[in-house]
Amino acid sequence: MKFSEFKTIIETVTAGDKLIPENEALLLLSNEAIRTVAKLAEPLTLMSNDISDNILTHSKTCSEYFIRKPKEIINDESILDIDEDLNFAVAYQVAFLFGVKKEDYIGSRNLYINEYFWLKYNALSGFDDE
Repeated sequence: MKFSEFKTIIETVTAGDKLIPENEALLLLSNEAIRTVAKLAEPLTLMSNDISDNILTHSKTCSEYFIRKPKEIINDESILDIDEDLNFAVAYQVAFLFGVKKEDYIGSRNLYINEYFWLKYNALSGFDDE
């Protein structure tokens, strides 16, 4: 998803809260949010066993893997470097960083991360409940 599209999600989840920061500040907050969500959710697209990658953290679930740093968002055309199933988790993390309704935003972020855990678990275990 392009950052320009992602900003629409942020506008949606923060409706009725503080105004969204200017673009430069929003880029900074979004990069911080994507790293935070990556550490918490361990997205499959960021998992690597190549030690030469730009490493963010060590995987807590797969001891031989690392979580590489997501590519920086630099403008509206940048693609978010995280599993698309986590885009709303990242948006709620951004909202937490500048908004007023902090508990609501963290709760929603965690719901999306937990849902992602189940999707990842089902994909890796071959289980499909649909």
